[in-house]
Amino acid sequence: MITLINNKQLTYLFLCNFSILFIGFGLFPVLPLYAAEFGASQSFIGIYLAITYLAISIGSILAAQLSERLRRKTLFTLAGLIGTPALFLLGQARSLWQVVVLTALIWFAGGIGLSISNVLTGLHTTSTTRGQAFGMLALASPLGALIGGIVVGRAVEWGGYPLMFNILTIVWSFYPLVALTRVQDKPDCAPAGGLPAQTSDPSYRLGKVFLLLLLTVFLASMTVSIGRMGISLAMKSQQISASDVSTANAVGGLVTIPVTLLIGMFSDRLGSKRLLVLGYLVAVAGTALLMSARELWQFWVVSSLVLASRSVITSMSPAYATDLVRRRFLGKALPLVGTMTWVSGVIGFAGAGYVLDTFGGRSLYGAAALASLLAVIVLVFLPASWRAGQSFLVVDAKEVAPTTGD
Repeated sequence: MITLINNKQLTYLFLCNFSILFIGFGLFPVLPLYAAEFGASQSFIGIYLAITYLAISIGSILAAQLSERLRRKTLFTLAGLIGTPALFLLGQARSLWQVVVLTALIWFAGGIGLSISNVLTGLHTTSTTRGQAFGMLALASPLGALIGGIVVGRAVEWGGYPLMFNILTIVWSFYPLVALTRVQDKPDCAPAGGLPAQTSDPSYRLGKVFLLLLLTVFLASMTVSIGRMGISLAMKSQQISASDVSTANAVGGLVTIPVTLLIGMFSDRLGSKRLLVLGYLVAVAGTALLMSARELWQFWVVSSLVLASRSVITSMSPAYATDLVRRRFLGKALPLVGTMTWVSGVIGFAGAGYVLDTFGGRSLYGAAALASLLAVIVLVFLPASWRAGQSFLVVDAKEVAPTTGD
């Protein structure tokens, strides 16, 4: 861990991630309440949140494509510059369509930023420290939930939504500033063994093991997304205030901090696959408890479980993939892993509002729990590393055993 702290680039990437996730985790729980201020129904709120996750999915996908044409640092900085005015204008919105468009723009910029950050983290680390590095980066999520939840809740109480958005704009602005002045790009490894160095090679494709990993990330992340949305809507149905909704998010962040630290400490010993299984099971427990949650403390527990699960998924899934993929392919592979977490939200949110209105909360949260349970079953049968099973990178139609490139 001391080695990681001495790695200044990881520190700068952590600060950028924190700025993005401070906004994401602090703002997300009150987005349904903010949309309701403009007359949005539960069904439309589900569509609204699905649009934001569609935007972040597009941002993640574009990060993979544009990083082959632009310097990663340039792309990283531009994403931050796009999000700053959008966040400020969101606080000045006067109609629901403005809220939807501006929120989507912010999440689009965040998708690019988080994807590039993951790639740079993979390139700035070795196989012996990679799990710890991604664990440290994931610490930005619970810290963002804790501090962001407290700040958002207090700001709404003191000065309403306009004051809250002004504060969030200031926090976000640190991201492009650090990206421009401190973050350094790092070239991919030179080609070895006669393999093509560019992932744009038309013969490049992904095999079954990696695709199954993406499937598990998709299913478990959909459970987490529905759980996060469900907390806000369930508390709203109990007439719990926006401040208490933010407090539940902050409590979840507080509990998740030591969990994330433990992930970083033990990930390289226990293996990312085992921790992913545990994270998926925690997602099952969180959404199952949401089926019967009524009291404030119960929502605190649900928030803690859901955020802890998300922390495990977002840190261990790229760490698992990085150990399997050649370093020069990380620019393609890692954004795909990150994209699954957002695409799952698009589908989950789009259907969640309808299911909630039609069949009720128990049916929605029960189905979400089953999705993660299926992800556990699939993940258990995947190899812990490429050495334990077939390779999944195929170049020129020949199976090639990927290496870490360290």
